[in-house]
Amino acid sequence: MSRSLSRAGLTALVAALLACLCFGAAALAAPAPKDEPGGESQALAESMAQFNEQRSAPAVEPSAPGYLAGAKYAAGVRSATTTPWHEVGPIQYQSDDPNYIDPIFSNSGAGAGLVSGRITALAAAADGRTVYAGAADGGVWKSTDAGATWAPTFDDQPTLSIGAVATDPSGKTVWAGTGEANTSSDSYAGVGILKSTDGGASWQQTTGDGLLGALVFRIVQDPVQTARLFAATS
Repeated sequence: MSRSLSRAGLTALVAALLACLCFGAAALAAPAPKDEPGGESQALAESMAQFNEQRSAPAVEPSAPGYLAGAKYAAGVRSATTTPWHEVGPIQYQSDDPNYIDPIFSNSGAGAGLVSGRITALAAAADGRTVYAGAADGGVWKSTDAGATWAPTFDDQPTLSIGAVATDPSGKTVWAGTGEANTSSDSYAGVGILKSTDGGASWQQTTGDGLLGALVFRIVQDPVQTARLFAATS
């Protein structure tokens, strides 16, 4: 076998090298690929879908009766320990560790890391001191000193997602409309309207299945016919 290349072989080799050089130059000169149309919005939609799927699986979407069934089941589960638990807060807490905050893309510099959550409703009694606050997913809180201090009143209910709160002038009767009525990726549906006649110490369901899974925007008591209540819902 000859150690030297034939004229045809040499021509083919030169042509291959020239093709590689041309292809490389074209690749360098070509503009960087652009994102597909809707790429950002598609990524956002996928992240929202993942957020929802984690909370609804194996169902396609959360089931309002499922909240009630889950709460009923949880109430009957025996404690795994006899050690009592107690809260250690409130304490000052910054969830965004400054050592792990991106200096360019993070919005923590605007104070986003210090927020405590969305308040969706407020209702005050005639005495000016008894106030109820409803949180997006934190239940109903009560203050008896015009907002100086607060205590939770709704922790044992089927859902903590609140869209509306109303109280009568005495502050003893309170209505909590569940289901946060805001447009966001983490608003949860409700289980109807609950009522308390002892200032939030206990709650009773006042609506049937018709409001399961609904969002309650506002609750208003008729000032003349106090037994009549109006609710704006989804």
